[in-house]
Amino acid sequence: MKSYVARLLGHAFGDGYIHATKYYFIYTNKSKDLTNEVKHLVMMCFPEASICERRSIGGIPQIIFYGSTLMKGEFLGALCDDEVDIRTSKDCQQITLKVAKLVKLEKELDYYLRQLKEPFHDLGIKCSEPKFDRIYQTRRGEDKIVKRIWITGHDNLTLFARKIPILNREKLRRIKSLQAGRVNGEGGRPEHARR
Repeated sequence: MKSYVARLLGHAFGDGYIHATKYYFIYTNKSKDLTNEVKHLVMMCFPEASICERRSIGGIPQIIFYGSTLMKGEFLGALCDDEVDIRTSKDCQQITLKVAKLVKLEKELDYYLRQLKEPFHDLGIKCSEPKFDRIYQTRRGEDKIVKRIWITGHDNLTLFARKIPILNREKLRRIKSLQAGRVNGEGGRPEHARR
């Protein structure tokens, strides 16, 4: 599989949606850079596709688990471009991936987050176990649960910066800020705070 296919799959599982019966793909993200990238990737994969610009998760494709480290990195890079929050405050330095699903699908959400840990692990990056974040109600009155996994520690954050190709400029700036802060492996506190 080509690396750009892995990258498109990552975006599909991030802010993308593939309609099961009508066979179309929707991608929603505020970043113009990322929407342009996805358009380019779609045209590389499907040259005959037409693109209309308008303003659920399942399991990760098995091909990602058996793919090269490059493929895993591209998949995770696109997914993280769409979904991670990079916290750079003095008290909380971490990369957090939050995912929401209907409360009745909590088991699928746990499964998905545990699956996501595998390609990170294959790249040497340790993630937390999935943790509860919150429950909220949508405008349609549906209850959704949010859970998260996160990455902390100097070694993990350094590996993330080296092996996960992030294109979102703001997220890149925040990753560099984490690296400049020299986060250690003990709960994400700056090294100077240990002295």
